[in-house]
Amino acid sequence: MYRTATLLVALCIATAAPVRADTYTVDDTGDAPDADTVDNNCLTAGGMCSLRAAVQQANAHPGADEIVMPPGLYKLSLVGAGEENAASGDLDVLDDLVVTGSGIQANNVVVDGNGSDRVFDIKPGAVVTLARLDVRSGVAITDPRGGGILNAGTLLLDRVVVEGNHADNGAGSGSGGGIYNLATLTISGSAILTNVVSPAATATGGGIYNSGTMTVVNSTVGYNCGIGDASQGSGVGIYNAAGGSTDLRNATIAFNGDSLHPTMNGAGSGVYNAAGSVTLENSVIADNFSNPSQDCAGTLTSGGYNLVEDASGCLLAGDMTGVQIGVDPLFNAGELRTDFGPTPLIHPNASSPLIDAGNPALAGSGAGACEAHDQRGYTRAMDATRCDIGSEELGRCLPRLTPLTLCNGHQQLPGRGKIDLKNYTDDTKDGLHWTFARGSATSDSAFGAGADDYTFCIYDQSGPVLEAGVPGGGVCAGNPCWTDIVKGLKYKNAAATPDGLTRIKFTSGNSAKVDAKGSGPDLKFVPPPWFGTVTVRMEDESAPTPQSSCWEATYSAPMANTIARFKARGD
Repeated sequence: MYRTATLLVALCIATAAPVRADTYTVDDTGDAPDADTVDNNCLTAGGMCSLRAAVQQANAHPGADEIVMPPGLYKLSLVGAGEENAASGDLDVLDDLVVTGSGIQANNVVVDGNGSDRVFDIKPGAVVTLARLDVRSGVAITDPRGGGILNAGTLLLDRVVVEGNHADNGAGSGSGGGIYNLATLTISGSAILTNVVSPAATATGGGIYNSGTMTVVNSTVGYNCGIGDASQGSGVGIYNAAGGSTDLRNATIAFNGDSLHPTMNGAGSGVYNAAGSVTLENSVIADNFSNPSQDCAGTLTSGGYNLVEDASGCLLAGDMTGVQIGVDPLFNAGELRTDFGPTPLIHPNASSPLIDAGNPALAGSGAGACEAHDQRGYTRAMDATRCDIGSEELGRCLPRLTPLTLCNGHQQLPGRGKIDLKNYTDDTKDGLHWTFARGSATSDSAFGAGADDYTFCIYDQSGPVLEAGVPGGGVCAGNPCWTDIVKGLKYKNAAATPDGLTRIKFTSGNSAKVDAKGSGPDLKFVPPPWFGTVTVRMEDESAPTPQSSCWEATYSAPMANTIARFKARGD
């Protein structure tokens, strides 16, 4: 009998169904609660699935659930701070969860705290990812920690904007205007902006207050504000508390503090390390407003290749290789670019000392190397042997700060050309085919006779998403890479070096034609989907002016624009 019971128990354990993960698709921007949290159906009394109802369902059913949010403004209007199960006030997350916005940019999906409570409260033990969201207008008052997010679990912010949140209880102990981290936090491809912490007495961490373990990678922390006097409001960008650990990798920490009232800022407005551990590599801390003027305070441990404009308030220790101190990063007048990718970033100008100043090791190879991609998802060091310091990578193709200069009439007629890019998990299978047809009349001499270097660029509204260089001259598989043909010029390189292009054919005559193909792992690009109108441009780098020998087409109505493929006919 004992053996039989033991066997039955063992069989029950062995055959028990695994915990099922559920996916809830939100279809209501309202804030009504779930009507029945035990039925595993995300339904409010009105028969819709609100974000709050989805979170309540995820809390009620064990397992790593997912919530998918279409574009929209989701305002948390159900007031009631202090409740701990997402029934009112902030969204308390008790179990493992992924919340993903389906917009192209983070601010397409906005979760608004309505100025009545913080937005997300991640409870201990929960493993949570927030992706492609804008978390804004939260206020932490009753518990003045984390106006936007309070994290006591394991949290990943992936392409998230945390902006315009406020921590303040009126008694002088507000901390973490944007985020308050008690446990484990990773911030990737994100922006922590314009958050406020107050009042002054012990206000710290306008952007982020960290007393746990935090990694900030390919992200921007900027324009956060702490209201204090000469000895208060410290660490307005990031405040790392005693025992906290902060790791900055390809991060940009800039323009934190009150620029209009600099004497009201405390020490180390960029990064303040109280008595914890702060490490940084390939990162920039600059243009923050402190009293006295300083970008950092406490001890910061360098992993090499950083820029700290004013290090007078902190001790920089560790590996000082490639570290620039007292150097202006030359940001574009503090320009916050909101149209360069999924999340806003602070853009350096073309003469910035950040460019090509990162670790010379292969990007993405670890051990102090730059990250493989930048804040936009753009491949680092695509055009050079070294990557850039900070969250953004500038490359061979200039960023689209303004519309590109027209190519002297070398634009194709509507619908004549096409582009087809295929993106596979196996990079060796990636492929590109671009055709430019029916351009303006072009002579053979416009193509440079095979001696000129060419640049091939694809832009979306955020900037370059693919760039490749094709050197002039050279030998490919024992033959000249460039050869003259009747009415034009041809390039052939089966090795696809250096940047993945294998074939280019220029055809002269009354209407110019260009045909370009590429393939393989050397074809480096930001995976689609791409934003807005896409522009493809082939340009002769040796031409007297950028627009004198180039061929360009635009694509605003793609037939396919997914992570696997971008396909379109020309406008």
